[in-house]
Amino acid sequence: MTTGGRYILATCFIVVGLLAIMPSLKRDGVLRDGPSLHTRLKRITGFSKQLKFIHVTKSGGTSVENAGIAAGIMWGRAHKEYGWWHELFPRKPSALKEKYDWFTVVRNPMSRMVSEFHCRWGGVGDNVAQHNVSSFNEFLQRNIIGKAYLGVGDHYSAQVLYMDPDIPVRVLRFENLTAEFDELMTEYGLDVSLQFANHMPHKFSEHDFYPSTIALIRETYADDFTHFGYPTGIANTMKEGG
Repeated sequence: MTTGGRYILATCFIVVGLLAIMPSLKRDGVLRDGPSLHTRLKRITGFSKQLKFIHVTKSGGTSVENAGIAAGIMWGRAHKEYGWWHELFPRKPSALKEKYDWFTVVRNPMSRMVSEFHCRWGGVGDNVAQHNVSSFNEFLQRNIIGKAYLGVGDHYSAQVLYMDPDIPVRVLRFENLTAEFDELMTEYGLDVSLQFANHMPHKFSEHDFYPSTIALIRETYADDFTHFGYPTGIANTMKEGG
């Protein structure tokens, strides 16, 4: 048997052995003493990778970045090797993508568009008081049409564009972010706690969408709704117009 073959065989025995004793070691998915089973297996087999973050706009990414920074982990805007932190992941060099494990956060496109409008970078920010329902819808429609599929990555970009067919990305959902984030941190043996940032009150909501805005969101982000399993409906209290 070759040296490589003996190494693979030995690794298999180690993994099988750990799995066999896992019930006595685990409690609520976490080893009682030290890092998670996921982390120990990676360390033993030599396939350990650091966990890095892909920042889709208006999906809790700033909170994730801040949590990482507080724990001394460079994610998103703090991960200088990634470069422009909203750039589409498939555009990044293969060497970078293969170097790390990756996760991201996605959000229902309907509520994401509301957040985009109120954002100080991609939206109107502090000028929200100057807008009414009509200008809210007009602003969103113009930006959705102009930016959703630019192909670079930024505010209003379709979330599915961040998925790479060759590199697995762990997807968390904004709507259940705290629980899913905590589960991921446990798997990687990371002591990181999520604290939400950017809690700005919104003047407008999904209920202020014109029917034409809803139709545009459904059409433009159809792959987001399908790929991430989000419903396309909202409450039946839409504004007239559009």
